[in-house]
Amino acid sequence: MARASLVSLEIRLVISLNNLTDVSSSHGERMPGFANWTLDEQKRFWFGLARHAIELWGLGASHLSWLGYSSNAVFKVNARGGIYVLRLHLPGRVRAAYLQSELIWLQNLRLNTDLLAPAPVPLQDNAADLLFTSLKPAQLAPDAVLCSLFKYIDGESKSARELSAEDVHAVGAYLGRLHREGQFEPPDGFMRPRMDWEGLFGEESPYAVRDSIIRTIPEQTDTFEQV
Repeated sequence: MARASLVSLEIRLVISLNNLTDVSSSHGERMPGFANWTLDEQKRFWFGLARHAIELWGLGASHLSWLGYSSNAVFKVNARGGIYVLRLHLPGRVRAAYLQSELIWLQNLRLNTDLLAPAPVPLQDNAADLLFTSLKPAQLAPDAVLCSLFKYIDGESKSARELSAEDVHAVGAYLGRLHREGQFEPPDGFMRPRMDWEGLFGEESPYAVRDSIIRTIPEQTDTFEQV
């Protein structure tokens, strides 16, 4: 199995977007109920925001292709200087400190190991530690959209049903190396979400729906706290 294919699988398991109109009203007012927009309306909005975001990296003449949409709106960016992946984080899905820490860790992987992993691209003409930025579109005010850019890794995507025993073994081998070689001394302020009860279901969880926080009895909460 090709290393690029392996990383494509790994990204899905572990880390686990030309010129389109804006979706604001003719008076520039915020459109109410972003979650109630149609998918086409939301995609037009993200394409417009992505076009603005890549200019911050000096990639204004690029072609954007839609890749995916879940907790992030993700685009493939074909630019004169190379191919990239742009991630626009939906408001409330990730803290700035969490994102900064993720990007620092990925940068460390690329600098200190030969593991294929997404390589964060620093903002143009800025210090190497400035790895993401934020935009504040009027339609989502007062929320901000965090933006990060990565070098593109070519690979093959497979569904679970398409995975062979060799594929699963290769993923497991990569994960083993990732756990061993991905260890590093985190800098001050390094912060990643915990996969305990609060991290998965609490009010600050990036995975929780704002208007539908899961409620449990004390015994269930105690069980999660012990994991």
